[in-house]
Amino acid sequence: MLDYIIVGGGLAGLCFAEQVIASGQSVLIVDDGRLSTSSTAAGVYNPVILKRYSVLSQAMEQ
Repeated sequence: MLDYIIVGGGLAGLCFAEQVIASGQSVLIVDDGRLSTSSTAAGVYNPVILKRYSVLSQAMEQ
């Protein structure tokens, strides 16, 4: 039995699947394999060091 079925393997679907798997639950991703705008979401990862952007710790205070 699956805990989650995700329709669409785009950016949001894969991020959610990553969180589900990290929490120890099972997931099935259903995707048609066509490329879409999610495949070009270059702003999410830093191309030089491939780390995710994070909120600065004191950004909200400034």
